[in-house]
Amino acid sequence: MSATLARPLRKLVSVNQVKSGRARVILLARSGRDVWRTKKEEARKTDLLILTGEPQRVSAAGMSLAVSPYRVNTMSPLVGIRSLNYLEQVLSWEEAQTRDFDEAVMLNERGEIVSAAMANIFWLKDGTLHTPALSTGAIAGITRAAVIELAEKQFLPVIEGVYELADLAEADEIFLTSASLWPGSR
Repeated sequence: MSATLARPLRKLVSVNQVKSGRARVILLARSGRDVWRTKKEEARKTDLLILTGEPQRVSAAGMSLAVSPYRVNTMSPLVGIRSLNYLEQVLSWEEAQTRDFDEAVMLNERGEIVSAAMANIFWLKDGTLHTPALSTGAIAGITRAAVIELAEKQFLPVIEGVYELADLAEADEIFLTSASLWPGSR
């Protein structure tokens, strides 16, 4: 992490007295739609740095998951793209909250598991780690990639596949990963 980000992030953590939690860092480009593709540091300077954070509290019993009534459209030009537009995910999460669930499992129009509303989803079954393939509409997140890499380094078999809810229901363990702060992470 660059000193430009580390200093304000440490201040955010200190001021809010966060012992454990998450922080979301949003960098808005100075100009040009292709600025994200450049490797030149000077072209990646920002006009605005937004930092938000709050403690992460998860019950010792774990999280409860609902199935979202809203579907991920794999034909959308935005499918699989990380953006600041999380409206469908927020609506799914809020709908789950109204039913007293912590998070929502998102399915695509074919009924395949895609992710949680605000996180990638993984599960263990008989010593194998499973996660939805990117073809389902899942986002190729940084944390998702890190979990897959770590599992492979530990010789834990990983299958990125196409799954239905029945597969998730038979899991030995389910966990969510996200590098960002989602609404329910208080």
